[in-house]
Amino acid sequence: MDKKTVHSDREIFRTRPNKLNTIIWDWNGTLLDDADICVEVENSLLRERGIEPLLDKSRYQEIFGFPVIDYYRRAGLSFETESYQAIADIYINRYTERSRACGLFPDARAALESLNAMGFRQVIISASHSGLLLDQIRPFRIENYFDYIIGQDDAYAHGKKEAALRWMRDCGIDNKTTVLVGDTTHDYEVACALGCGCVLVRNGHHSRERLEKCGCHIADSLTEAVNNISNLCLKNT
Repeated sequence: MDKKTVHSDREIFRTRPNKLNTIIWDWNGTLLDDADICVEVENSLLRERGIEPLLDKSRYQEIFGFPVIDYYRRAGLSFETESYQAIADIYINRYTERSRACGLFPDARAALESLNAMGFRQVIISASHSGLLLDQIRPFRIENYFDYIIGQDDAYAHGKKEAALRWMRDCGIDNKTTVLVGDTTHDYEVACALGCGCVLVRNGHHSRERLEKCGCHIADSLTEAVNNISNLCLKNT
């Protein structure tokens, strides 16, 4: 997405040295509440192949991760008779259809509005295919909150670290003024690679227990995540 023109007062906020001014959002499981759909789709693939299903969200949160091919193996898929790409294509098609029923987390819009009012540059960087990402975002009419919306060139969810590093380099973003908000340990790994702050929300694709091992801020909701970011801003004043 092309960079938008922003008001001068927001630009002043963003360019103050050593002040937090940029939020990198994850999409799936952070703003979009889609973990339950992911469990349903994965269970359907397992049942069709005679494999015991994941059963519930708690089990899913314990084994999901990136790259997704490794998660598939932990779920019980071996790729001896079907390729990863073939199974992933089935998953993606089913997920794309069923995800139309997904909504944002209840406090997502308010969180975006709060950070927008505070003057933050907001960006989405996702491991999802860019086409699917935009198709999922448009119905919620929240595009105007974001300066950039960045997805991947394919749908196989290898991760997003390289895309995030490239965006920060190309746009000259200062990692010391940036916070990544996500819901998985992969988001924390991306934040570490970027050298930026990180707040993880426990309502998505990883359990709180897994997130706590990262040692960063853990929030029970997006509202709490925004409060954490506000507190970080106060510490940097």
